[in-house]
Amino acid sequence: AEKARQAEVVSPILRYEDIETLQEVIRAVRRAGARVDTSCGIHVHVDAARFDAKALRNLV
Repeated sequence: AEKARQAEVVSPILRYEDIETLQEVIRAVRRAGARVDTSCGIHVHVDAARFDAKALRNLV
């Protein structure tokens, strides 16, 4: 069995307008052979400054 290698992809702050760039990065990582499994995770930071309590509750 091939030994797994671990890596993390970290981006700068992204906005909705950056979605195509993000997709290009993901495609490039996949073409390079990256794969995920059930041990992988994701986390997202959200600037909550402009949200009220109801809007924040809807995010989660």
